[in-house]
Amino acid sequence: MTSFFICDDDWEKDKEVTLEEMDDNPEMDSWVMKDTVVSELVEDEKQKLLYVFDYMTERCFFIELSEIITGKEIKGAKCTKKSGEAPKQTVDFEEMASTGNSLDLDESFYGDQDFDMEDFDQEGFDMGGDAGGSFDDDKY
Repeated sequence: MTSFFICDDDWEKDKEVTLEEMDDNPEMDSWVMKDTVVSELVEDEKQKLLYVFDYMTERCFFIELSEIITGKEIKGAKCTKKSGEAPKQTVDFEEMASTGNSLDLDESFYGDQDFDMEDFDQEGFDMGGDAGGSFDDDKY
């Protein structure tokens, strides 16, 4: 799932243009990429757009319209400024295995190795009121 967002000056999302039709409510405005021309939604210089191309890892591309040239046909947009380097697009599991990299999910990953049951007391498990009942050592 990908989306373009028309944003305000503070990059707050205003309108969404989705890859697929998401809303079947006829009273709500909805825009789909295949049916929407960007010039229908973007009219002003300095207009900000956000292209979210990976919702799972929240990766996006920030776009700002720097100039509108009227009377001249241009075949496509031109990137005039960039900042930083694009991150690696995918994880190569074969490469990870061959270099011996692992996720190292040992006990230090989960927290303090010196776990002490005495650190937990009955008060810490109290749900308040009768909602969860009471904890009784004799029953467990």
